[in-house]
Amino acid sequence: MLQLELLGAPFNKRERNLALQKLIQRSAGSIEFKHQNISAILNQAGIPYIPGYKPRGNFQRLLEEVVVQQIIDNPAINTAATQAIARIEFQPELAGNLLGMRVDAPEGLRKSYSAN
Repeated sequence: MLQLELLGAPFNKRERNLALQKLIQRSAGSIEFKHQNISAILNQAGIPYIPGYKPRGNFQRLLEEVVVQQIIDNPAINTAATQAIARIEFQPELAGNLLGMRVDAPEGLRKSYSAN
C-alpha cells in the first residue's frame, strides 16, 4: 500500500484490511492500529506515510526493524519514498513567517538561564 500511495496509484484500504483479517485472524481495528504504528515508524524515518493511518506512538522495536528492513530490501519502495520526499515543496513564505516569529522566555526561565 505504501508503494501505491507514494506513486499516487489508487488502492482500497478497506479491501486490504479485509484480506489481512482473513490471512492473520485479527480484527479490523487491530490491523488499523498496526498500520498507524507503521506510519509512526515511517514518520520518524522522514518517509511519507499513508494519510488515512495517522501515526501512533509506542510501537514495538521488532515492528520498527521489520518496517525498516522492508524499505531497505525493496528498492521500488525506497525509490518511491525518495521521489515522494523530493516532490514535497518547500514553502518559503511559511518558513519566513515562522523564522520571523520570536517570543521571549517567561521571566522565571530568563533568570535561570542567564545565571548559567
